Amino acid sequence: MAPIDAAIVSGPIEVGSGFNLSTFLNEPLMVVAPPGTDGRSEREMLESYPFIRFERNVPVARMIESELARRHIDVAIEMEIDSLQAIVLMVAHGLGVSVVPKLAIQDPFPIKVKALPFGDPPLTRPVGIIERSSNPKGHIVQALFEKLKQHSEMPPDRFDKTAASTNALVSADRPI
Repeated sequence: MAPIDAAIVSGPIEVGSGFNLSTFLNEPLMVVAPPGTDGRSEREMLESYPFIRFERNVPVARMIESELARRHIDVAIEMEIDSLQAIVLMVAHGLGVSVVPKLAIQDPFPIKVKALPFGDPPLTRPVGIIERSSNPKGHIVQALFEKLKQHSEMPPDRFDKTAASTNALVSADRPI
């Protein structure tokens, strides 16, 4: 079996010797809540409603936990889920609030949630390509990286830029 030439990973991730990581996207994290949720600030929403945590063994979950602790935001953890889509569905059905990467709440995922940036500026997670330093197909991985970087611009924001707190509903154009 041949070694893997490259992999797309989301971080944060520690890269061992002999590997290179090229980041093509710094994805913002968002606080998500059911439509119509009271609360003008992310802190107010996170501290007032049950918190649905992403599986703790995943790097982004540890990053979120560290940021909650750093900012002294006390959440009431109700459940732990290992799927971002499942978390967003639980939130959309009124079972609590969470923090998820922005791409988890955008098209083509057909759901409505209230979303606020997690932090000012928002906390981000890196997404990139990891490869062996001695990869003989490095030129192909570089071409892939360039295309991913080119196409990784976030889709146009669906947030009302006139709203002071950027409270908004994020939804797809098709129903569930």
